[in-house]
Amino acid sequence: MPNQLIICDDAIVRQLGVLKDNMLSGSELRLYKANITPAHGHVVDDYTPSEADFTGYGGATPSWTAVTIASNRAQATGSPISWTKNGAAGNTIYGYYLRRPSGYLIGAKKFASAVDMNDDGDNMTVQPIGTLVDQAIKNSGSSSFVWSNYALQQFADVLVGTPEGLWSCSLHLFKDAALTPSRSDTASIYTGLGVEADFSGYGAVGLGWQSDVLNSNQIRIPANQIVWIKSGATGNTIYGYFILDYYGRLVGAKKYDTPVAMTANGQQHTVQLVYTIESEL
Repeated sequence: MPNQLIICDDAIVRQLGVLKDNMLSGSELRLYKANITPAHGHVVDDYTPSEADFTGYGGATPSWTAVTIASNRAQATGSPISWTKNGAAGNTIYGYYLRRPSGYLIGAKKFASAVDMNDDGDNMTVQPIGTLVDQAIKNSGSSSFVWSNYALQQFADVLVGTPEGLWSCSLHLFKDAALTPSRSDTASIYTGLGVEADFSGYGAVGLGWQSDVLNSNQIRIPANQIVWIKSGATGNTIYGYFILDYYGRLVGAKKYDTPVAMTANGQQHTVQLVYTIESEL
């Protein structure tokens, strides 16, 4: 398998914090009563005609915990929301959806088994959870929460516009053959003596992000192409690159499958990073 860009744990926590603060916090959790299977292309109007209306029901706004991380998975947990049926109208509930107050759909989850809310005293509880691993908003199980493509695009826009995300990042090359990126890495591993490239003509370059593109339920954010040209006495062999954020913290790193020689004048090295966000079932 080709070496991939490894996003470090600290960056995953920061990025899920961006998602929580800008999308999850203040979102409305609602139940639906039709047998709808969520899809990435859904919008809120796919659910509002089928919103629950059993007696005792009402939409709710969960509060969210601080982001934690375990086993390379960042997680923010919403407060549990409970309902009890207590009157004439009843429903069978198939799942829930999250929507922003402005009206757009964040995503939806279909329950593995429908929930009967037809008899007085029937009750149910939903506790939403947001998770992030590497560049993917991860879910688990066959009845996972499915993020809408529009929500992923909104997340991409926020991510490239905040220092806690990808705004004003810089791209650096490393020359240390022994360095293999891992999720536990921090910036000091890459900025230590003798690690970063120093060939003549080298310098770290700020990443400029182009408009995000939707492709097969992935949001891809291309960075501007960066080219280095060796032009002087000092040469290096380049083994990969790393990304630092606005504050100098590590975002992630990639080790090349094949090292790149920058030892002779005129040699060029080109990098065009594409940051991908996807909802994975």
